[in-house]
Amino acid sequence: MVWVLLFMLIFSSTKGDEYIIPNFEKYVKKHIDDKEKVKAIVAIVKESADIRKEANKKDKFNRKELNQLFVKRTTTTLEFDVFYDSVIAHKTAIRKTNIEVLSKSQEIISEEEWGKFIPDLNADIEKLQEKSDEKLIKTAKYFTQVKKTIQAVILDKDREKQATLAFDSFELVLNHSYQSIIDKVCDKNSILYHYNITDEEYEKVNNYLNKVTREVFDAYSVLHKELVDATTEDEWDHFSKKLSIPKTK
Repeated sequence: MVWVLLFMLIFSSTKGDEYIIPNFEKYVKKHIDDKEKVKAIVAIVKESADIRKEANKKDKFNRKELNQLFVKRTTTTLEFDVFYDSVIAHKTAIRKTNIEVLSKSQEIISEEEWGKFIPDLNADIEKLQEKSDEKLIKTAKYFTQVKKTIQAVILDKDREKQATLAFDSFELVLNHSYQSIIDKVCDKNSILYHYNITDEEYEKVNNYLNKVTREVFDAYSVLHKELVDATTEDEWDHFSKKLSIPKTK
């Protein structure tokens, strides 16, 4: 359904997993000769994977809750804000888990051993950049589809224009925020490349990512308000029929 894509876009662009190295365990097994070191790091990776598995369940629940908040015409800015605060706290905890995988691993291996990972990391970062470019293209197609829905549902031209402009504004914020996160992660000066990541470095990056995330959420609240103002109750009900709540287990 059209609207499910919106929730997925928001949460995938603010997911909190920016500092996972997908193939980190593979790097370790490939480049570290000391079997005890490998065993210790694999245990760290497994522990973090278990934590993220639980976190992903929370993400699914959060998508459902955001969906429910958005579908109600009467949802207030305060209700959105309370929800956003809880999500950002959740994402911060996930990022901390991801960074700890790296910092704990760096306590086990030397800077020279860490340096052996860099060529593989560069290759994976390039793949991430390619995927992000593809995602932005899909996002543009999604918003084109949304605007067609607006034209079909809102018959008053002035209100249709208001709703379309609201989505245009939100699309700009969403794309800018997503690209900002990707740029931060893919930067060759990213803390992903650092040996001995300091708490200060982590906090600086985390604060930046939280700021970007909040910009998306605040823009989403504005979008909700603008759509409520631009639609009658009957038109809103028509939109609501297109809302499909993501299933959670």
